[in-house]
Amino acid sequence: MRKGDDIMKVISFCGWICGLCAATSGCAESGGEPIAVPVPADPVFAALCDNAVRCELQLGALFASRDECLARMPALMDPTCATRTWLNTQEEINACVTYLSTVSCERSIVMDNRRADLDNPCGVLVTALDPPRAVAEESCDAKGCVVGHYCKTSSEQYGCPICTPRGAAGTPCLWYNSLDCTGDTYCGDNGLCVALEENGADCWTDGQCQSGWCWQDACRTPLARQATCTAGMRCAGNLVCIGGACTNRPGIDGDCDTSEICRVGNLCVQGKCTPAEICGSGGVNEPCLTSDGCVAGTVCSSTTSLCMALAGEGEACMPTPYASECATGLYCAGGPTGVCTKINGPGESCSWSEPCVDGYTCNVDTCDPLVPLDGTCTMANECATWYCDNVTQTCKAPPACQMP
Repeated sequence: MRKGDDIMKVISFCGWICGLCAATSGCAESGGEPIAVPVPADPVFAALCDNAVRCELQLGALFASRDECLARMPALMDPTCATRTWLNTQEEINACVTYLSTVSCERSIVMDNRRADLDNPCGVLVTALDPPRAVAEESCDAKGCVVGHYCKTSSEQYGCPICTPRGAAGTPCLWYNSLDCTGDTYCGDNGLCVALEENGADCWTDGQCQSGWCWQDACRTPLARQATCTAGMRCAGNLVCIGGACTNRPGIDGDCDTSEICRVGNLCVQGKCTPAEICGSGGVNEPCLTSDGCVAGTVCSSTTSLCMALAGEGEACMPTPYASECATGLYCAGGPTGVCTKINGPGESCSWSEPCVDGYTCNVDTCDPLVPLDGTCTMANECATWYCDNVTQTCKAPPACQMP
């Protein structure tokens, strides 16, 4: 089982749909006050599920049915199952619904995640649970940017990252950063945004191609249903290569050898595609995508993708970016496969890989109290504020970023 593959599949799924929900609460009539509309009942979700059904023949099944799509999609976007509501005008809602209802079935708007979809009408939708978006020339230090812009880091000391419009063809860009360019272009070797390449053109990455697929140094169309395929080849939309042909992903209880081939939100458990637990409902040994799907006191194992009880001191663990597998007061020590170990207390020995309890820092090799505001310091990690003023050698509040 490859947990990372399934996490990335859901992230790819969320990458587009979560791009259409990034900031405050309700839906507003044009010129009126926001109207709180629970997202699961919102027409945007209905239109997205209708799109999945409409395009199933060409692109393969994403869910077993429209009802399953409506029931599980909000939770896959946010495994905590917090209620989300749109904060948009009715015109913006309608534009997104129209796009979902009419967009071509040549590609999956959920699974393909192409550059060409960066600026679609659904990208303006925001919800109450997400941070607000910054507009052009506004700081994006603590929030994302509106559609058509990206967060560009300032080179000046303490400079704020600024929301910057993506450039059209011919606009200067950094060769390694196609975020500089609009969705229908990419940053070429000449340092300018250039149009996405047609099939047959030379390429070295998917992001250079209109089709979204670069294979053997050429842009190509992803393979259609029943087309012959081999490992590493791209099947269209939600289709997957099984037995040498592009076909539907297995549904619930379908045979699998890896979670990567199961449908969105399912994991391969003992050779069968199994729905992952959501909304904090998963008990010990039940399948999960993240720890938000597990009951309190348990965590989603990074190795088995099953909810597991938090490990005690001396018990085995796996360091994971998703959540600690160790009980409170412990950390996972020992590299790729570790042991739950007590976090070091005041005056105890420590190192960069052996942390101290909250309120203390590892000073050379001993856990010392963090230095309070205006206390003497030499490095930022000595300060409770995590900022040491180089001039006064005292702990200060971090300076606010300065607009250039």
